[in-house]
Amino acid sequence: MFRTIDLSNADQAVRFTADRISSDIRQSSGAGTGSGPYKLVIGSISYSFLDNKVRRQEVSDVYYLTTEGEIKNLRFSYPSSKIIKIDITPKYGGEYYLDVYARN
Repeated sequence: MFRTIDLSNADQAVRFTADRISSDIRQSSGAGTGSGPYKLVIGSISYSFLDNKVRRQEVSDVYYLTTEGEIKNLRFSYPSSKIIKIDITPKYGGEYYLDVYARN
């Protein structure tokens, strides 16, 4: 029973994280200077994976989208100037891949 609950919580954490990051990307003009495999910068917003948590920062406002350990890894890649690929590895289960298109 606990394994089912853990899988459900991990899936929910991945969905929430992916939805939040995707929403910000779609409202942006693409990845900015300072972006790399472990950090995404879009305008005044940045995402990174620190202390085993997904961190969102907008100017001086910082908060975490996940609790420690819900997600094992978060990576970004940039196949083109307007496409940002998000790879999320949850605590349980396989990896999730998303290709998100910036608006401009």
